[in-house]
Amino acid sequence: MPKNAQPDSYVTLASFAARQNNTREVLTGGGYMSYSSGIHPDRIMPITFEKVEDQSRTIKDFVIYKIALKSPLTQGEYAVILYTSEVGTVGFFGGHASNSCFDFGID
Repeated sequence: MPKNAQPDSYVTLASFAARQNNTREVLTGGGYMSYSSGIHPDRIMPITFEKVEDQSRTIKDFVIYKIALKSPLTQGEYAVILYTSEVGTVGFFGGHASNSCFDFGID
């Protein structure tokens, strides 16, 4: 992530609630000088961030972090959400004007 970003405000792991109509939704919101995910606090899964010791594969002005769960995930649907719309990025996220959401499930 960008060197000047606070890891916990740049990445969120969220759980999805199952709805009767088989849909799911995550709301995100932003601000000019700060960022709020808009995700209800009881849907945010606790994670930790550790700066990776070997930064040799990092591009200029970026830092690689290892993200770990504070507790195991149970059966359900989840998403890793990267808040990239407010930060100028390059590489994989370059040129995107929106956030990135990577959803997955655990059976």
